[in-house]
Amino acid sequence: MIIEEFIQQIKEDRLLDLEVRDLKGNRLRFKVLSKNKDFTAVGLKLKEEKSFEDAEKIFKAMLDMGETSSATQNNYGAVILDDVFSKLRKKEPVDPDRMGEARKSIFKACDFDKKVGLAWPAAPAYKNLCFLRNIEAYYRYSNKDFIGAFLLGWISIEMTLHRIWFQYLQKTCSGILNQQSLYNKLMTLPFQAMFEILFATKIFDKKIVKNLENLREIRNKLVHGEINDPDMKNVEDCIGIGHALIPLLQQD
Repeated sequence: MIIEEFIQQIKEDRLLDLEVRDLKGNRLRFKVLSKNKDFTAVGLKLKEEKSFEDAEKIFKAMLDMGETSSATQNNYGAVILDDVFSKLRKKEPVDPDRMGEARKSIFKACDFDKKVGLAWPAAPAYKNLCFLRNIEAYYRYSNKDFIGAFLLGWISIEMTLHRIWFQYLQKTCSGILNQQSLYNKLMTLPFQAMFEILFATKIFDKKIVKNLENLREIRNKLVHGEINDPDMKNVEDCIGIGHALIPLLQQD
C-alpha cells in the first residue's frame, strides 16, 4: 500500500454528522468520515506493525478532514505515544512537544467519554492517559529528573489502580455501577481503602503488592519532606511497575 494514495482516499471521503446524548440528556454532535472503520483498521494495523509514522499520518489526515470523534482523537494520540515510547527505549532523542500533542488529543477524547457514560475509566482514552503519565515519567528519568520521574510514575500507578478498581467492580458487581449515587461513592473511596480492597483480591501477585506498598511509602516520605530524593532503583521500579500494571484487566 502506498501511504500517499491512501491519504488521498481520506481526503476524498465525506463527513457524516452524528450525535449522542450525554449523561444529562443533552445532545453532543460530532463528525465521522463515512469510511471511518476502513481507515481506522489500516491505521491500527500499521500501529501494530510499528509503522508509527504512517499510522500517525492516517489519523492526522482524518482529523484534518474535520473528524471530531473521540476514537480518532484517541488513536492519533496513542500512535504518538507508542512512537515516543519506542524512541525512549532505544535511547533516541524525543521531542517533548510530541508528548504535548498526544496529551492534548487523548485528554480531548477522555473528556468526551466522561460526558457520555459512566464507564469512561474502562475506555481506551483513559488507559492511554495512564500510559501517557508513565511515558512522561520515563522521559524525565532519561533526563535525570528523578523526583519528577518518580512522581509522574506514581501518578500513572494511581490512575491505573483507579482503572483496575472500576474494571474489578464491573466484573464482580456490575449492577451497582448503574446506580449513579452509589457509583460516585465507590469511585471516590479514599485511596487507602481502594488500595486495600484491590490487594485482597487475586488480581495482583504478592511481589507486585509488596513493591507497590514500598513505593507508596517512598511517595509519602517524598511529598511530606522526610526524604529529599528517591534513589535510582526506586524510580526504575516505579516506572517499570506502573507500565506492567496498565494491561491488567484490559478490555479493549
